[in-house]
Amino acid sequence: MHRLELQVTHGSHRRGAPCALAAAILMGACAARGEPAAEPADDPTPPEIRALVAATSAPHAAGRSDLPAGWDTLSPFGFERAIAAWSEAAGAVVFTTESLATLSTALAGQDRRAVRAAVLLAYCRTPGATRVLLERLEQRAEAPSRPMDAGDVVAAAALAGRAGDSRVPERLEALVVGERPHPDLEVRVECARSALLAGREAVIPWLLSVLRAMTHDEALAPPDWTPTQTLAWAKTRAAEALSLRAGVECAFRPDGSVAHQAAEARRLEGLLAR
Repeated sequence: MHRLELQVTHGSHRRGAPCALAAAILMGACAARGEPAAEPADDPTPPEIRALVAATSAPHAAGRSDLPAGWDTLSPFGFERAIAAWSEAAGAVVFTTESLATLSTALAGQDRRAVRAAVLLAYCRTPGATRVLLERLEQRAEAPSRPMDAGDVVAAAALAGRAGDSRVPERLEALVVGERPHPDLEVRVECARSALLAGREAVIPWLLSVLRAMTHDEALAPPDWTPTQTLAWAKTRAAEALSLRAGVECAFRPDGSVAHQAAEARRLEGLLAR
């Protein structure tokens, strides 16, 4: 079971609108086989990713409080179709207290259900949904295995652009460079991305340290996370966030040479220092 590493380009989301790419790191279980009417063969994107992209661009006009029927039992493709129909009818989503409690419990499961809960919460821009997402991240839960952090990664992405609560960026920053940073590297990177999108530049040095990990420049900012050999996604997301802040296209290649990775970190550092 491995993570899917792919690029999602969706209008303004390529420039950092909430959530578009963060959901691209989903465990294989999240892409479990769908119903007989399978997805088009030329689109390998997991349904939860497409649903999340739709969530961040859905029009907000009316209101809806009930969860989509079968949201936690449908096949992946069935979930996607249900979300599409539900969001079209929903407009601006306002979950009931009971629904928020259900999603909060699901977020803690570190499974496919957690990913779906995070996707649904991405539709809801109310303070209650923001609170559920933040409180989950501030539990600083460490996933038993690498794929099981997918729900928390999506939760961190879902907090991007939530300007309604001025403390959201501050609390995200604390999960990156505070006294008790999030223990999961991928979740921490996504928190950093969402914080940087809100202007919290204190996370920039740490994101640069992610790019420098396992290069000759690593000693400039030694890793402060649990050592891991699987850095491609974390480095890519860090590079994308830094490039977006610098106003340049992302040139970082996760499969590039050590020299390329170190050089790209230096280039971005220089651009951001101007």
